[in-house]
Amino acid sequence: MTLKELNFFIKPISKTNNRFLNFANIVALLSVVVGVIALLVSLSILNGFDNELRNTARKFTSDISVQTINGTDLIDINEKINTLNDIKEITNINPVIQTEAILSVGEHIDGISMQSIPNDIEKFALKDKIIDGNLNFSNNNNEIIIGQHLAKKLNLKIDDKILIYAIKDKEHISFSSATYGNFIVKSIYNTGMYQYDNSVVFVPIDNLKTFLEKPDNTATYLEISLQNIDKVDIICKQIDAILGYPIFSISYYDINRSIFAWIELQKQPIPLVLAIISIVAAMNIITMLIITIIEKANTIGILRTLGLNRKSILKLFIYLSVRVAFIGASLGIILSVGFAFMQNTFSLIKLDSKIYFVDLLPVEITWKYVIIVSFLSLLFSFIASLVPSIIATRISPIKAIRFK
Repeated sequence: MTLKELNFFIKPISKTNNRFLNFANIVALLSVVVGVIALLVSLSILNGFDNELRNTARKFTSDISVQTINGTDLIDINEKINTLNDIKEITNINPVIQTEAILSVGEHIDGISMQSIPNDIEKFALKDKIIDGNLNFSNNNNEIIIGQHLAKKLNLKIDDKILIYAIKDKEHISFSSATYGNFIVKSIYNTGMYQYDNSVVFVPIDNLKTFLEKPDNTATYLEISLQNIDKVDIICKQIDAILGYPIFSISYYDINRSIFAWIELQKQPIPLVLAIISIVAAMNIITMLIITIIEKANTIGILRTLGLNRKSILKLFIYLSVRVAFIGASLGIILSVGFAFMQNTFSLIKLDSKIYFVDLLPVEITWKYVIIVSFLSLLFSFIASLVPSIIATRISPIKAIRFK
């Protein structure tokens, strides 16, 4: 039986004035729509969280960080950089000066992490996250970049002055190892991740090195960028083998393991949710088909009398079920994509970044999920239609006509 013939014979079965049957058809359709939306949106949100947190974490910590086990400064960094440049997967290596410090503004005191940025601003990973000010640093002033959360908390704006206290030598802490100085707020960044925006400030590497009185050719750690992030674990092992003890490398994933563990935890209930939603949708489709069979028993008998065999009747009801699933899945996909577009364009749903790590709900629709959800919807609808369809094929034409 061709598709054209299926559409012709399905009309007398699917069309009815029975309100209860129409209601059952609508419920079956909506169950598929809601199921597809629930699955696609939840998967897209988790995928958006995963990608957003990974990208932001990589910008703060780079793909790989190379440092000493005891936290002391790396020495002879130029030699180490030249050695590591022989690894083909490495695209860029930046020395970084980093220290914990205390920031003072009026009566407010807060702990911060000071981190250097390269002299070449184009290599600054967060340059696209600047929301106020600019990156045109002068050589004579101590200029600083602060996060939006920290700026709001301290009521700071561009060109405001702040006082910072820091330790020059972490190995021999004393009064003489302390240093302090005034810094000018040059620009404000916002990544949406509270744990960074509230505590990390950036200073040009030469200015920070002068402030902490660091010798040349030293760094707190090295930031390494890779061509293929999937090889990060392999490259970490190569770096450890080349540089040896007491130097070790750590990937961005390991640095932010708690965040990614949170994402993985959210993904675990997805199979259970998928199963429950699929069962509910399948049960609604089964109910719709059974009601249709009872209501249209006379019509089925007439079609059998006109020459349609059991195989054709089976095809008709399977086609009816799959058609409902296809329409429902299509509507669900359209609504899910529309929601993602609206959220990414207008930022409709905001989050508390103290709890969810980001301040906007990230939604990222991928075609892989669209195909999987659509396929499963059609598959479960097909399976759900088998029993009612077999029941329909066993209706006796004579009894059905007499029953009417």
